[in-house]
Amino acid sequence: MRLFWVVFIFLTSSVLAATSEPINPKPIIPAPITPELIVPKSMKATVEIVRVADALWRAEYCFDTPVEMLKFGRPIKAMRATHWSTPTKGLNLTHTDGTAQLQPTVGGTFSCGIINIIPFTDLPDEADYYVFTPFSDGSMTLFTGHLVPTAYIGGVWYDVDFTATYKARSGERVVAAEPDKLGYQFVYFGALAVVETKEAILIIDPIMPASVREKILTGLTKTNALLPKVFGYRVPDKYQIFMAASNLEKNNGTSIKGGALSHQIRFTLVGRGTLRLAETQPLFYPKLAVHETLHLWQNDVWLEQLSGPRQWVHEGGADAIAYEIMRLSGLYDAAAYTSKWQSVEQNCAKLLGSTSVHGGTEAGYYDVFYECGAFANYLVGAALNQTDPGAGILIFWKAMAAWDKEIIMNTDNEGLFFLTMKKLGLRDVQEQALRLFLSEQPDNPEKAIASIKRVFGVMPSKSPVQAEAQGAAQPAL
Repeated sequence: MRLFWVVFIFLTSSVLAATSEPINPKPIIPAPITPELIVPKSMKATVEIVRVADALWRAEYCFDTPVEMLKFGRPIKAMRATHWSTPTKGLNLTHTDGTAQLQPTVGGTFSCGIINIIPFTDLPDEADYYVFTPFSDGSMTLFTGHLVPTAYIGGVWYDVDFTATYKARSGERVVAAEPDKLGYQFVYFGALAVVETKEAILIIDPIMPASVREKILTGLTKTNALLPKVFGYRVPDKYQIFMAASNLEKNNGTSIKGGALSHQIRFTLVGRGTLRLAETQPLFYPKLAVHETLHLWQNDVWLEQLSGPRQWVHEGGADAIAYEIMRLSGLYDAAAYTSKWQSVEQNCAKLLGSTSVHGGTEAGYYDVFYECGAFANYLVGAALNQTDPGAGILIFWKAMAAWDKEIIMNTDNEGLFFLTMKKLGLRDVQEQALRLFLSEQPDNPEKAIASIKRVFGVMPSKSPVQAEAQGAAQPAL
C-alpha cells in the first residue's frame, strides 16, 4: 500500500543488535521510486513467487511486451545487494543505495526474468515493514511491497499491474488478502492451522504466550464492537491477523512490531521482554491491538491518504482514539485513563527537547509522532469539549471522516487536519499556535506546552487519584 505503518519498538535493554529504541512504533515512510521519472502509464504482467526452500525463494516476472529494465525501489538496508541474485542468463542485477535494477547485460529487452531471494529477516534500518517474518515452526509471512518494480521501455517508466501466483511447498498453504495480486500485502506460507473468529482469520505462532494472544484479541474484539457505535464503521469481515514470535529467546530486549495494511494486521514479537510486558503492563497489548485496528479504519475511510506526509496525523490520531476506545470499553478505568494522558504530555515535552514534531524522522525520534501527535489531538478535543477532551477528539475525527473523497484525495493529511479545525469553528489563533508547535523545536518544551494549552482552553486535569475517586465522564455514543 502506500503503507499504514505501525511499528512498536520498546527496548528494556536491547533490540536485536543491542541498540536503544523507542517504545512507540516507527511509522512507515514510503520510499518513492524517482517519481520525477515516472509518467502516469501502466502495463500488465505476471509474477510467480515460490517458496523453494527455507533459505531460497524465487520471483519470476514475465511481460507480454518486452521491457528494457525493472527497477525495485523502496530501499532497505543492503537487503537486495546481499540477498538477491538472478539466475536468468543474459540478465544482470545491479544495486544502487538499496534499490535494484534488473536488465540485459548488453542492452536490449527481455520478456521474463527471475530473481532468487534469500529471506531477509532483520529489523529494517528505516521505518519499514519486515520483509520476511519467521514463525517458530519455520513458516513465514512475506511483505510483497519490496517485490513491486516499475518497468522501463523506450524512455518511459511504467507502473505495472501484476497478476500474481503464490506457491508454497508441499504440505503448506498460502494465505493472502488478494491471492491473485502482487501489490502491498502480507502473504503467509506455511502449515500452521488457520483460526477463525467472528471478526477475523488468524494464524498464530504456537510459541506465542496465551496471555499475549488473549490480550491482543481482547483489544481487537473491543475495537470491533465500538467502531460502529462511535464512527458508524465496521471493520471488513474476516480480516487477516498474523502473529509471529519465533525469536522470543533471542535477547533480553523487547521488539514488538505491528503493521496494518488493507484488511490485514501483522504482529512480530522478538525478545524476552515481550513476555515481561504482558505481566508488567497488562494493558499494553490491548492498546496495541486497538491502535492497529484503527489503522484499518483510517485506511478504508481516507483511502490511504492519511499516512503522509506528516506522520503525526495518523499515528497520533490512532493513539488518541485508542485511548478513548480503551476508556469506553472499560479496559482503562478513570485513573488509568487520566494517567495515560498525563504521560502523553510528559513524554511529548521530553521529546521536544530533542526534536520538533516535523523533524522527528530526520532526528530519528519517531516517538514524537505518537506522543505529540496524540497531544495535538487532545488540544483540539479540549477546544471542542472543555470538560471532556476525549469526547471532543471523537467529535473531531467524525468530522475528519465526513469529508468527501475529492477533498480527501486532493488534500495532504496535515492540511485535512487543519481544514477540519476550521470546519468545526476553531479559531485562527489556535491554528497558528498548533502550526508553530508542530514545526519548531521550543527552547523550553514545558513552557511551550503550558502556553499552547492555554490557547486551546485546556482545563487543569485531575490527578489519577482524584479521577479514580470522582470517576470520569463517558462520552455519549
